[in-house]
Amino acid sequence: MAVHLSFLLILTGLTGIHSITTVSKVSVKAGDSISIPCLYGSQYVNHVKYLCKGSYWANCDYEVKTNQINSGRFSISDDKTQRIFTVTVNDLTDKDTDYYWCIVEINRRLDDGVYFHLSVTRGTPSLTVDHQEITGFKGHHITINCYYSNPGEMKWCSLGRSCVTSSGSIDGTRVAINASGPKVFTVTMSGLKIESSGWYQCVKGDLQMPVHVTVTVQSTTSKYYTYKSKTYMFIHIFVQSFVNHLIKHRRDIKNKYYTPGIHSITTVSKVSVKAGDSISIPCLYDSQYVNHVKYLCKGRPWSSCTYEIKTNQINSGRFSISDNKTQRIFTVTVNDLTDRDTDYYWCAVEINAGGDVGVLFHLTRGTPSLTVDHQEITGFKGHHITINCYYSNPGEMKWCRLGRSCVTTRCSGLIDGTRVAINASGPNVFTVTMSGLKIESSGWYQCVNGDLQMPVHVTVIVQSTTTTVTDTSNTL
Repeated sequence: MAVHLSFLLILTGLTGIHSITTVSKVSVKAGDSISIPCLYGSQYVNHVKYLCKGSYWANCDYEVKTNQINSGRFSISDDKTQRIFTVTVNDLTDKDTDYYWCIVEINRRLDDGVYFHLSVTRGTPSLTVDHQEITGFKGHHITINCYYSNPGEMKWCSLGRSCVTSSGSIDGTRVAINASGPKVFTVTMSGLKIESSGWYQCVKGDLQMPVHVTVTVQSTTSKYYTYKSKTYMFIHIFVQSFVNHLIKHRRDIKNKYYTPGIHSITTVSKVSVKAGDSISIPCLYDSQYVNHVKYLCKGRPWSSCTYEIKTNQINSGRFSISDNKTQRIFTVTVNDLTDRDTDYYWCAVEINAGGDVGVLFHLTRGTPSLTVDHQEITGFKGHHITINCYYSNPGEMKWCRLGRSCVTTRCSGLIDGTRVAINASGPNVFTVTMSGLKIESSGWYQCVNGDLQMPVHVTVIVQSTTTTVTDTSNTL
């Protein structure tokens, strides 16, 4: 439609710019990818959307449309429920530096569009984030690091809605912004709701970087109960305490005669976490334990450790546990960590008529000696993700899949067919890049530095699209 109207557009110089919202300027490193969200008015839900390249609308070049097949480096998808179409450009080069238009095709009148500027650099982008896709759990919090080199006010904005400059809320979700280091500000969204999902932006001066947040309910195999009175809650706590006492007595008797097995469960050996943060620990177990009860126990002597959470109990308080029987991994999570949480813990499987099976790990609190931006990372099939591992202790740097192989800084390699490269990207930080992602790449991995590990869960999904195939022979 834009080509058919080019003469009229040259005469009038007018385009619709009030019904579509997007970024105005983004900076991206050569070789990386960028996804740009374009929010449109409800009147355009069933219209064709497209991306056009060039400073002038009248002679811009089509790159991709929602009524054509996604191909090459450009792709487009349309979420009609959120009224956002998203354009993605992969493997960026210098030639991609230009103006682009997010456009809605309008029959029998001018198309509606808004432009943004994409700058591709071989150096460090002026404003960037670790990942454009962030996943968090309902009721928990997420943090986003926004790295910048340009002047201007720091903001965190919901696309087409409000912004926060220091602290406040966006659609009922609490937001706090802090300068966490030189040339980086950290955004913390806490008390997440399912409705918190959507597109946001790091903003610094005239630059923006879009970030998509997905909020899910944390999986659990526990049943949830609604207590209609404090009396019911008291009864539940009393009964549960009594049951725990009997179970512990049973295990203490067993421990007089058995030593815990440590060869059938795999987990981290030592993790370091900041006070107030949360940590999730994956525990990989053998297939013979799929239908067994799993639990977390606190305290180094196995015979006197204290139960914290079990898969046949209700998740409550700061500890939670879930069991993925398909992957044969149960995950324990501790929220709002304090000094008292520094201790040894056991990932354990309950064995009837025999000694329980367990493996020990050490949790330390303080300034983390090895940490990552997020324990939950989402990537698209066929694309790549990067993970920054920040460290302060000596030792070899590795990236490992839980219970499987590792790649070290000395060379790149493969983990289950996915390419992995490790680079020292800055002082006390190494960057892991996983490229050519497959659905099977999903799972638990670890940053490793010396005797420390930090678990990272990778989820690989197919990039959503509503595109359909139509005859486009007379489009241009």
